[in-house]
Amino acid sequence: MPQIEKTLPTAGGSQVTDAAAILRDLVRTTQYDLRTLINQIIGYTELLQEQAAELGLEQPLPSLEQIRTAGRGLLAWLTASLDLARVAAGELDEAAVVANLRTPALAILGWCAQVRTNALASGWTDAPDDLEKIEAASQSLIESTERVTDLSRFRLGDTDLPALPVERSLALQAMARARSAVQSGAAETRTARLLVVDANESERELLTRRLSRLGHDVVGAADGFEALETLWDGGFDLVLLDVMLPEMDGSAVLEELKRDSQLREIPVIMLSALDQIEWVTQCIELGAEDYLPKPFEPMVLQARVEASLEKRRLRLQEIDYLREVARVTEAAVSVEVGSFVPDALDGVAEREDGLGHLARVFQRMAREVQAREDALRRQVVELRIEIDTVKRNQEVSKITDTEYFQQLREQARSLRAVR
Repeated sequence: MPQIEKTLPTAGGSQVTDAAAILRDLVRTTQYDLRTLINQIIGYTELLQEQAAELGLEQPLPSLEQIRTAGRGLLAWLTASLDLARVAAGELDEAAVVANLRTPALAILGWCAQVRTNALASGWTDAPDDLEKIEAASQSLIESTERVTDLSRFRLGDTDLPALPVERSLALQAMARARSAVQSGAAETRTARLLVVDANESERELLTRRLSRLGHDVVGAADGFEALETLWDGGFDLVLLDVMLPEMDGSAVLEELKRDSQLREIPVIMLSALDQIEWVTQCIELGAEDYLPKPFEPMVLQARVEASLEKRRLRLQEIDYLREVARVTEAAVSVEVGSFVPDALDGVAEREDGLGHLARVFQRMAREVQAREDALRRQVVELRIEIDTVKRNQEVSKITDTEYFQQLREQARSLRAVR
């Protein structure tokens, strides 16, 4: 990674524009990469905290909270200090960046070792794999120190972090109870099929595991093309889509989704490690249901996902309702033209709401109308037969009542008498 000059060129022309663009892209890329590493530290730590609470293991919780608090501190520093204007003005303290980035990262490695010791002692066999991912992310932060030296100042206070707060402990216990209810198959829980689209494998795994623990069926995709192919297979209720994707970014994928008649009704929650209000606005205008910045607070993530799923459920109910209304309307037209099929509304009549009641009443009335019309047709047919009979009798009478016909009848009688 090339070093950034403290002073940008001040002369006119393309040199200033190019330098500013390079600096802007470098700050944004560095911010995204660091935020991704910090997200991994926080995300895997929170998963370990929840697992420990579920297993009733109290000993690892304070060290895990130390890691989580350090991760949150790093994230707060990144959000507050990594500013393009400061970098461009040369307002950087290289010594502070080195000290404050390395210190919490090294501390996290130490706390991970303590958690591993506690986990092995208590037989918690699942912990080491996630601890390795936290350690790898922390090591990458340490290795990034030189890269960010000219980009930011680090402001982190005392590294002697407090023990696990009571409210945090209670929150973990509540989440463990809620997840236990989900995993035991509580009747009120509805499993949904979710697609997580994220190019970063660790981020994708974190979110997939988090949503799976909420009781959902989760599928992952590494890029936009894979996401679209997966969605075209059908059966998805929600998409969580990261903006930073290779080749085809998240906003382009969103546009394709909303352009497709079969996919446009699937709600999309956009994800990003970069907080850019103009990009958020663009995605909402394109049809995104919601937006979540990384890292996610587990309860906020759950609330946003469940809210989006509830909106989809209501939307599907609305579409189904309108489809059933159309069937009733078509039935009314068929009654007018005399082509009504009595069984056409059987499915609608099975509904327990007002539309179902209307369909049953309409179906009964339509059948009654049809029965009366059938009876009327039979009466008309019988009347026509009577009319035809009368007409024939009248025609016969016209012939038999003539004087000539009467004379012929008398002659016939005389002939029969002679014989």
